[in-house]
Amino acid sequence: MSFNPFHKLRDNIEAIRTALAYQPGDMLSTFIKAPWRSAPKFTKKEHTMNNSIYTINKGINKSIEFHGLRAQYIWYFAGLALTLMILFAVLYIIGAGTIICLAVCGPAALFGAMKIFALSRRYGEHGLMKAMARKRVPRVLKSYGRRFFQQLTHKENLL
Repeated sequence: MSFNPFHKLRDNIEAIRTALAYQPGDMLSTFIKAPWRSAPKFTKKEHTMNNSIYTINKGINKSIEFHGLRAQYIWYFAGLALTLMILFAVLYIIGAGTIICLAVCGPAALFGAMKIFALSRRYGEHGLMKAMARKRVPRVLKSYGRRFFQQLTHKENLL
């Protein structure tokens, strides 16, 4: 079936001709079988809704991940790269050769990257901060007097 841009226009013209040609009680219009005087064709057009495809973002509240590095480890890696670039520039400006600069920065970059990836794998998103916070909590609270605890219980009894 070929595409006809005037298809709807033709249907509208036929409907107008039919409406103008047919008059109720007109005997001539009932006997003459001209194509434009035939009964109007009323077709029910079904309006189908296209299935809309919506993408659902399932990554809400997920931490950022880049090649296995999660959350703050990406910033640590960027800091390592920036520090090594500055070190390379300083060594080069001082007059060290390119080979010496690469010999110093290459292993440092390799060791730093391996350490950051290992920390990311071991501790995950928030584990390193939790481990550091756990180290800051004192193991024992020492009190050489009873006054603090007496005041504490006294205030609790008043409430």
